Amino acid sequence: MTPKALDRPFIGISICQDDYIKVEGLLPTPTFKYQVHSMDSTKLILVFVIDGYISSFKRYQWLSDIKLSLKDYIFIPFQIVDEVYISSDTDMKLIIYTLQELTKAFRTTKNIYPKILYPPNKKELYRYLCRYATRLVHQQLFTKEAIIGVALEMNSKLTDKYSYKELIKKALGVFVFIDKVKAKLPKRLNPQQLKQSRQKGAIISNAKQREQTLHKIDTLLSTNNYLKKNNKINKTKLAKDLGISRKALYLYQEVIQKYEAI
Repeated sequence: MTPKALDRPFIGISICQDDYIKVEGLLPTPTFKYQVHSMDSTKLILVFVIDGYISSFKRYQWLSDIKLSLKDYIFIPFQIVDEVYISSDTDMKLIIYTLQELTKAFRTTKNIYPKILYPPNKKELYRYLCRYATRLVHQQLFTKEAIIGVALEMNSKLTDKYSYKELIKKALGVFVFIDKVKAKLPKRLNPQQLKQSRQKGAIISNAKQREQTLHKIDTLLSTNNYLKKNNKINKTKLAKDLGISRKALYLYQEVIQKYEAI
């Protein structure tokens, strides 16, 4: 029998076979497991099949939460497996799990996902999904289920909706695309970095504004229209023409003194 992709909802993880003994007692009994061999190691694929089908926004988000909880629960290196295959010799146990059971088993906590921005029309859905997936990456909430769930929610608000099959295809396309480029996405700044960036930006902006004002003063004073009989600059008139206070002119004394010294 040619292996076929499992078409039931599940959670799959891949771990080094030698590490499995370290966490076996912490994990629920897998529905089935199998080995994947490579040149330098043997991986063990553990599959936990879920009862029923996942077809709503909330349940997809729930499944996403369970997957995300694994990184805190499993203390050895592992990878999430999004596609598994079964064949005639697959040793499957009659064990399936509800979402509630897996939530308890993996000590799942509920995450706060990014706010959804709804596309104005059907054609914009893919682009909006990509933007949402990017925010998931920034918040370390990127899962296939989170993207499918929000796709369902976005689609539900459209007048001209995609069919379920079409929508899943779109969502999976976004998942594959963002998964490939996520390492190249601009890093999102934490609050402290954002504060420092804004301060740096303000310094640059203020320096640029100062240079522009110095140039404007230099241009105005070169006309000699501000020089009084005592060879002093008429600061009141100059400040008025610049649109700043007379007191603020003291910040630009270096250029004013140059003309007063002539």
